[in-house]
Amino acid sequence: MSTVLFLSSLFDSDYQDISIVKTENIVPEIAIYSPGLSAEVDKYYNYEPKVACTAEGNRVYSGKVSGEKIETEKLKLSFLLGAYLCYGKACDNEIGKYRFFMTNAQNKSKLIADLLLKLGCRHIEYLVRSDYIPNGYYVTFTPSAKMQTVINEAERLREYISKIDTRDVEFTADGKKFILKEFPKLDDEELNKRMWKMLGK
Repeated sequence: MSTVLFLSSLFDSDYQDISIVKTENIVPEIAIYSPGLSAEVDKYYNYEPKVACTAEGNRVYSGKVSGEKIETEKLKLSFLLGAYLCYGKACDNEIGKYRFFMTNAQNKSKLIADLLLKLGCRHIEYLVRSDYIPNGYYVTFTPSAKMQTVINEAERLREYISKIDTRDVEFTADGKKFILKEFPKLDDEELNKRMWKMLGK
């Protein structure tokens, strides 16, 4: 929930069609929707149709992020920042080394390893665990100065997101609109400036 609210706060001024929806399934879910933002994200993916269809009869497509479309250094850093937020952490037993871990993500993990190499990271190791389901993909590395900056920003953002108090969020009866009574203020205003600068805002 806190991650969804954070993402909404990043993009709601540029994408007026953003909505946050609460669904009451067996496990309640919170989802963020935006046709405009989806179209922007889709530019960086290649899609292939699958044989499967949804219950409504719609064709299912499989998307793979395209490294060829992540051309500029800003895009590379932004991609790695998001990837580290989702999949990255410091290695438990090796000081100065970090890792990405994801499941069933061969294309994405290879792209991460390639981008780390281009950014001057060292000791990059790519490991696939295919002896269990889902398959696990590990990328360990020693960061360059630029990648260390990305990691530091990601860790600060993680801490910020963890402090978002979702107890004050109320949804309308249809579950499609929410009221956030209070949004946490950053203790470090420089974090806010650095984050927007990195994202090019």
